[in-house]
Amino acid sequence: RYGTVTGVQTCALPIYKQDIWKDDILKRKEVAEDFTRILIDAQQPFVVSVDALYGMGKTFFLNRWQEQLRKDGYQVAFFNAWNTDWEKEPLIPFIKTIIDSFPQDISDIIKEKSRGLLKSIKNYGNLIIECAGGPEDALGKLTQIINPDNKIEQYEAKQKIINDFKNIICEKIKGNKLFIFVDELERCRPTYAIEVLETIKHIFDIPNVIFILGIDRTQLKHTISTLYGSDMDGEGYLKRFIDLELHLPKPDRNAFCKVLMKKFAIKNENSADSNSIINGWDCYCNYFSILADGYNLSLREISQCFTDISIIQKIVPDNYLKMSPILALLMVLKHKKYLTYLNIEKMSFNDLWEELEKIIKANNTDVACLKRCLMIVMIPFNDLKKTINELEEENNKINIEKQNNPNASARQDYILRKIADYNNAYNLYEYLDINYRIDAQEIIPYLKQKMEYLSL
Repeated sequence: RYGTVTGVQTCALPIYKQDIWKDDILKRKEVAEDFTRILIDAQQPFVVSVDALYGMGKTFFLNRWQEQLRKDGYQVAFFNAWNTDWEKEPLIPFIKTIIDSFPQDISDIIKEKSRGLLKSIKNYGNLIIECAGGPEDALGKLTQIINPDNKIEQYEAKQKIINDFKNIICEKIKGNKLFIFVDELERCRPTYAIEVLETIKHIFDIPNVIFILGIDRTQLKHTISTLYGSDMDGEGYLKRFIDLELHLPKPDRNAFCKVLMKKFAIKNENSADSNSIINGWDCYCNYFSILADGYNLSLREISQCFTDISIIQKIVPDNYLKMSPILALLMVLKHKKYLTYLNIEKMSFNDLWEELEKIIKANNTDVACLKRCLMIVMIPFNDLKKTINELEEENNKINIEKQNNPNASARQDYILRKIADYNNAYNLYEYLDINYRIDAQEIIPYLKQKMEYLSL
């Protein structure tokens, strides 16, 4: 069983038995404890989903939660649906997963008593998916294998086999809970994913057995539509199987980014530069996390970005002017809005800033700094000066107009804010020219040239 220091599967590390939540940078332990308290009193067969988008750390969370439950004395089985997707049907690997979750002596007993069931279902093919009408259909179809002539005998034989297996499980958990985790369901081929759901609902309806499905609900509904057609009510279909919906909280991307900074040793040789917008890596981390939030990057996507930036760090000199907020923006756009990344030199500043303003949630200082940096790399120096002159002329006209029209003051506030923005950008442009002897218009092409070494 493996987890990761980053909460995704890009760099797997063992789960530490002595400290299961050692790598829990997103504080998921508290979430697991809350979820356990919610489920612990369930007596009837119960199916709960834990919903989060793909790449948001579901597997990291489920792996550690199941280990915590096992440590707390509960019977736990973990079924990775993706790992058995190559099978024709999930029932046999499902049963094996449950049997193997028990201690060896009990596991051997269950295997021996389940031989009849395993033999009966060995070659029953794509049964469950064809029997979506309910357990009676499933039982009826499967028992044709046992005796193809006598329908009543078929049903009774199959019913006995299924009930015997359920009774064995009930006997061995002895009133305790059996938690069965199912992960990676939405990654499976559509028929297999639906077979898993049907199997859970119609075959494993056993008291004190709790299924925990780690799913990307949106993707799973798409899977249902792929199988049954776009007119199928995917949400309604899922509600047939799921008794309770739980959701992983939104991750703290800033905390996540800071851990990755340490992991990849991304830092300035001179610590005094770390918060500089010119070349500071802490400054980069701050703006990257702001933009990752705005563009809703998954934890997996963030990890990929930091893998890339660790390489960029090696090929862009530490003291080179790279405008950290701009590098952060380019990295996010390359992974999330590739067409915008490709065409950014052709875009106007106003069009891109209009998009960014809608998604950025940050303090005024950070927003103003990002805006200033973006202005100098997208607006030529002469155009900055020209716009300032035009705005100042407009402001002078308003001063004259105010003598006869007091309402002109409202428009003047807007003009004054724009003058301040453009003046700040102009001053930064001059500072870079005087101290670094570089035209700010060269920054985006230079950084993109370095980033093109890396594939998506």
